[in-house]
Amino acid sequence: MGRGKVEMKRIENKVSRQVTFSKRRKGLLKKAEELAVLCDVDIGVIVFSERGKLFDYSSPASLVDLIHRYEAATNTQLFHKEAHYTDDHHQQQQQQQMAAEFSKLQHEYQQLGASLKTYTGEDLSSLTSVVELAELEQQLESAVGKVRARKDELFINLTDELQLKINENGRHDDAAAAAGVEAEETTTMAEPPLPQSPSFAYLLAVEEKSAASTMLRLWPQPDADADGGSSSRRGLQLW
Repeated sequence: MGRGKVEMKRIENKVSRQVTFSKRRKGLLKKAEELAVLCDVDIGVIVFSERGKLFDYSSPASLVDLIHRYEAATNTQLFHKEAHYTDDHHQQQQQQQMAAEFSKLQHEYQQLGASLKTYTGEDLSSLTSVVELAELEQQLESAVGKVRARKDELFINLTDELQLKINENGRHDDAAAAAGVEAEETTTMAEPPLPQSPSFAYLLAVEEKSAASTMLRLWPQPDADADGGSSSRRGLQLW
């Protein structure tokens, strides 16, 4: 049974459309290969899918050669050639600018090297007059003055820092000494006071009182005679 005629219009079903594209693309490329082999002709086929994927076939020449032959045969100029020419021209301009910039930087480098040798005194051949030498001398003296001023500034800053450290160390020592004195006073106040030693007047009063008590103990004692009676003889006895 023969196949019915297919209506030439866009297939609305996405799946069917993709399947049809895959089958017919393979058939198209196969027919192009068969035509190139059987008939010995140059064929080029370029196909872009719905998503932008490229499928191409060329035989026996490449696509670039085929495009050049097409331009020569039709006397036309394709857009990619103009774009290629524009890119080459832009790249050439960039190379020229880079070459000019390199030459400028090289010249500046040479000038800086010569100036450095002049300032260090290694090469003074570029100075041919007394005026130029005097200007160089003045510039060097000005530079030396700036260097000395900077050195003095750094020296003053260093001296101030050392003095500040010395003052801080002195304050620390004073604080430590004050803390030691305070601790010693606290220890002294915490200890019980020692009894005061008696004065000389107190000792003299005690001696006088003791002597008076001794004198009060001197009392007359009667002597007993042989017969047991009392005797009129009195004597002193220290009790």
